[in-house]
Amino acid sequence: MEDDMVRICRCRFEIETIVCWFDENVGRRLYVCCREKYGGGCGWKAWKDSKMSKQAKHVIC
Repeated sequence: MEDDMVRICRCRFEIETIVCWFDENVGRRLYVCCREKYGGGCGWKAWKDSKMSKQAKHVIC
């Protein structure tokens, strides 16, 4: 996805970008439905970043 695009989930709301700090996905950015944080939403998710190498994960942690 291009950074200057407005991203819309299946709920027709603008999506948010979050950073994961757990498991195999530490440091990766994830697009999510903005209503997720309130226990609702459509459940739409997509990774912004590709998986990181073990060395990159080690540096972040």
